[in-house]
This record gives sequence, structure tokens and C-alpha cells, in this order.
Amino acid sequence: MLYRRIPRVNIMKFFRSGTWGYAVLLIVLFSIAALAARATIVYVGDHVSGQPYEVITILVWALSLGFMFIAGAFGLWAIQFSAIAEGRRRIGRFVDAMDYLSDGIVAVDSRGRVTGSNPSVNSLSGTNVRSGQRLGEIFTSLSEEDVHILLDSDSPNEVERDHQHPSGARNLRFRSQPSEGLILVVVSDITAKHTQAMHIRQMARLQLIGQLARGVAHDFNNLLCGISGYASLLTRIRPGSPEAEKSLASIQQSTERGIALAGHLAELAQTNYAMHPTDAIREHIEAALEVLRGSLVADWKTETSVDDDIPPTSLTGIQLEQIITNLGLLVVDSSPAPATLHVVARRPGKEPLFKIDDSFAGAVVLHTGSVDMLAKQVETSRNTSAHDSGVIQSVIRSIIEENGGRLDCFLASDGSNAFRLALPRGALYVDASDATKLPDELKAYVGTWSVLMAMPGREQASLEKRMLELGIKVHRVNNVMSALAMAEDNKLVDTMVLHKYLLGSESKSLLKAVMKLHPSAGIVVLCEDPQVDSEDMAFDIVFLDTHAGPDKILISLIEAKNLAMRRIHNPGSVLSKSAGR
Repeated sequence: MLYRRIPRVNIMKFFRSGTWGYAVLLIVLFSIAALAARATIVYVGDHVSGQPYEVITILVWALSLGFMFIAGAFGLWAIQFSAIAEGRRRIGRFVDAMDYLSDGIVAVDSRGRVTGSNPSVNSLSGTNVRSGQRLGEIFTSLSEEDVHILLDSDSPNEVERDHQHPSGARNLRFRSQPSEGLILVVVSDITAKHTQAMHIRQMARLQLIGQLARGVAHDFNNLLCGISGYASLLTRIRPGSPEAEKSLASIQQSTERGIALAGHLAELAQTNYAMHPTDAIREHIEAALEVLRGSLVADWKTETSVDDDIPPTSLTGIQLEQIITNLGLLVVDSSPAPATLHVVARRPGKEPLFKIDDSFAGAVVLHTGSVDMLAKQVETSRNTSAHDSGVIQSVIRSIIEENGGRLDCFLASDGSNAFRLALPRGALYVDASDATKLPDELKAYVGTWSVLMAMPGREQASLEKRMLELGIKVHRVNNVMSALAMAEDNKLVDTMVLHKYLLGSESKSLLKAVMKLHPSAGIVVLCEDPQVDSEDMAFDIVFLDTHAGPDKILISLIEAKNLAMRRIHNPGSVLSKSAGR
């Protein structure tokens, strides 16, 4: 007889000792309950007979089975809860042991509390992480909405935020992986990647500049070749002949085209706003360093020291910020190792680093090495150049020298580049019509306001300072989307000061949107030419010159607020506009 042998299976391996112990406990409990029920039934049978005996027997058995089932259910629930808790503890201990990963891993339970984290989380957060903390307490850069996105979703999510680490600003990426009862959050430091991306964008800009320069050189080369050809032809033909007149006309035409091309390049080189000197040296240097810190790796630090009495410079605010930012990047790129970038601005003095001609407003020094060695090098006039950054340094030098300044480059003690920028002296633009001062009785009125300032860079820093002195609450933004978001919440602002540069070519539509979002807000628009920019603007908006003083802008805000209130109380009235002189 043919047959196939059935393999023997060890069923016992599918059950753990804890499971068998719980099964034995259930058997013992069932046996005790059965014996107690039987003893009760026998006792009742000795004293009760007939139909009541059968009813009591059924009730006793039902009551015993019910309690046993309840006990079993509680036992299963306790096993499940213990298994989940033990699983969380094991995963937490497993995560704690992941010291071989550069990325931080945080295990978070369903209540949002940390059950485990690897050592990398301590280095990324700058604090000692303890079990039971909330994720937002460890990484303060995460808002409540960010924590909700990471922990309260059934699908993986990702959030990137700038985290203030004790060693400097870092850009961190948080990725969540949810599961039943536990969420793993992976924290990655992508500061170097962001810095690399910024450098790639800068290289792309330089490539665009190179392509533009190549195109301009090609156009000028064609014009010069044409002029040279016709000029050489004039030496071979008779003066006064039709050919000579034709050659002269062609030379004149090529010359006019060259002049027009140079004019277009000059227009391209001009800035679009703030074409007047600035005295807010400290504010613009701080704004430049704020941008610079976002492109530095975590080990870099920045220190600033700026005198408050530096005279105005002929450089515009945006020019000064761009120069400081790019010079700082050149210093950082030339440094052999992460260090501290020092930015010092002083008036002309006797110190070697600031011993410059009194015709300059002051000097800004950017360096990383020893100050004493750099001072000795300045005294011996060992001026050098940044060989690896010729294009950027040439552009910066052209901007500075065009405004009457000077750029000196030295080698610091650590071999990195050091720069000294001699600021050209300038005179502040004074609006002749800005003789009006804010009356004292109106200071208390505007002191209760909340004003939105939408300005590029650090423009109108004097206006912000003046409003803060009067007790006005100032909300400053530097883009249109933030201004629209602030305008949507009518309780936040009473009046608005908007720069025409931020509104762009769609200023009319954006002003309509702002008025629709916040009808009761008084609006003042700062522009280069109020008469021209206010054309076709049928709104109750005050247009004012960008050079207007703080008090004149405040008086215009009162006028704009009155126009807005009149529009609300008299919706049928004709809208008007006001253009400041």
C-alpha cells in the first residue's frame, strides 16, 4: 500500500510560555467556578425541590459563566494593552540604541509624547531629550500646526523649518511615519544641502551674467566692425562722393545704435527703488547678515559691531546689503575651516583697520582671522585680491568705486580673504515739503493704532522707529502675500503703509484686493512719482513720495483713515484719491 508520510508539526512552538500560563490560569478559574456552582446547586437541591430548583440551577450556571466570560474579556484586554505598551518600550529602547545614524529618530506615542530618541536628536536640537517630552518642546521651531501635520495624519508627511541651534541657525527636515499607536519622526540636517543649492543658484546667476555679457560684447563687436569697415572705406574713396556720404551715414547709424545699447545697459544696472543715500547703516548690515546666516553651515558664527554715529553713505540700502552679503560669502568660501565671521563698522579713526581718509563716511571690515595680524598687514599695505572670486569681486568693486568708495582685500591669519569697504559719504535727501510736524494732540490718537508696513529690505527704518516711539504697534512684512494675509484679519491692523515696489505691475488689482479684505483700513502707498502712479486709481488711497519724512507719512495715514471711514459710512459717495507732493 502506497502512502505519503505526513510530516509532524511541533504545535508548541507557536505558543509562548506566557500564553500557556494564562491558559492554565483560565482553566483553574473555570474549575473553581464550576466546583462552586456545583456545590451551590447541590446545596440548593437539598433544600429546594420541584420547579424552583431547576430555575435556580439555570440562574447559577448562567451567572457563573457570565462572570467567567467577563474575566476572560478583561484578561484579553490586559494582554493586548501590555503587549502594546511593551512594544512601545522595546521600540523606544531600539531607537535609543541607534547611535550609528547621523539623522535623528524620535518615537512618539499617540498622545504626542516622546518614548525614545537616538543620540543624534540631542545634537540636532541642542538640548537633552527626555522621555515624556512633547515634540514641540524639543524643537521650538515647530508650530502647533506643524506638529499636527506630523503626528495627527494617517499618511507620511514632511516639514522643513529653520531651527535656532546654540551653534547657529540650522535647516531641519522632519519626516513622519505613522503606525498604530506609535509614530516615528526622522529629523535630518539639510543645512549643507541648502547652502549648496544657494551656491548653485549663484553660479546660475553668474552664468546668466556671462551670457548677457557675451551677447552685449557680440552686439558691440558688430557695431565696431561696421564702423571700422566704413572708416577704412573712407580712405579709399573720393571725399564728397555718394559712397563717402553713405559710409558716413552708416557710421553715424552704428554710433547711435551703440549709444542706445549703452543706455539700455545703464537702465538695466539701476535699482528699482531706494535710489537715495541711506543712513541706516546698522539696519542694512543686520539685514545682510540675516540673509547670510541662512546660507552658512551650522559650525559658522557671526559677530557684528557697528557704530551708531556713522554718517550717511551714497550707497543705497539695497546696494549696501548686497555688497555685505556677497563679501561675507567670499570670506566664508575662502576660509579653510568653519570659524566666526566678524563684521565691524566704524567711523574713520586712528586704528589701523579704520585709518582712512575723512572724506569717507566710515569703513566696514569683514574677516575671520586675528585682528592684530590683519592690522599689521593693513599698515604694510599688502593689498591682495580674491583670485577665486574675480567676477563677484569685480562687480562689487565697480559698484563701490562708481559711488566714490574703495574696496581693499587682504589675507587673514588663517589664509582666508578679508575685506575693508570704505563707505562713500553721501547727503540724505530732504523733502522740502516735509516741514509739517505731527501735532501733539494727534500723537495720542495714533498711539493706539496697529500699522502694517510692507517694505522691501529695511526701507523706512526711521518711520518704524518713530511709530514705535509713539506707542504704535508695527507689523512689518517684506512681500505682498504676507500683507494680504495680514489685511484679511481685520482685527490686526488699522492702517497700512505699502511700498509701490512690492505691488509690482499689478498694483491696481492688489490695492483692490487689500481694500476688499480690509475696507476700514487707511492705506498710504509710497512711490517715486505720486502724480504718475496715482493715475487711474479711483480709490480712497493716499499716494506719497518715498522720500517723505515719518511725520508726514503719519499725517497721511490719518488722512487715509478718515477717507476709509467716510467710504464705509457713505457707501454711495464717489471714491477719491490723494497724491502727495
